[in-house]
Amino acid sequence: MNVTLEKFIRESRPLIRWSVEDYERVVALGGFPPDKRLELIEEELVEIMPQKPAHRLAVSLILPIAMRWSGEGYHILCQLPLRLSNSVPEPDIAIVFGQPRDYTDSHPTTAALVIEVSDTTLEYDQTVKAPIYAAAGIEDYWIINLNERTVEIRRQPGPSGYRSLQTYTETDTISPLFSTTASILVADLLP
Repeated sequence: MNVTLEKFIRESRPLIRWSVEDYERVVALGGFPPDKRLELIEEELVEIMPQKPAHRLAVSLILPIAMRWSGEGYHILCQLPLRLSNSVPEPDIAIVFGQPRDYTDSHPTTAALVIEVSDTTLEYDQTVKAPIYAAAGIEDYWIINLNERTVEIRRQPGPSGYRSLQTYTETDTISPLFSTTASILVADLLP
């Protein structure tokens, strides 16, 4: 959905705000249609865009790399919820602290690294999701920009967003903050 159409829809329809608790209650009761993939973003229900083949391939390439990086004390979420203050996003990849059974009764509330793969959602991931992740204190947020074949790395989170943004090209090597020994060539993350 382009930004102009999205703005028109928001301005022409009354908005119903959802708390994280209400959203989770409706999810637990099976209240949303099973064919709809939804996220709660800034107290609004947002339908997750269908994935193009390049997006699916990028997630498939990143997942085993993230699994190698996760090691002791971390585990991987792939398109699964994080419970933040007023949002429940489902990032493409999140490396979270602890083990899966640590989250039996609730979703993780932070992550060591969040990765979003972006093509049609690039502006949304840059302008809507980045401030949400920063406000939640997620120190390492990567956007795999399929359009430009780059990786945007945002760090130094604060209440008004990330203070650091660096863009890396296919020939650059990058590393997550949480592991001093993990590194990857940007080209290896791209389809």
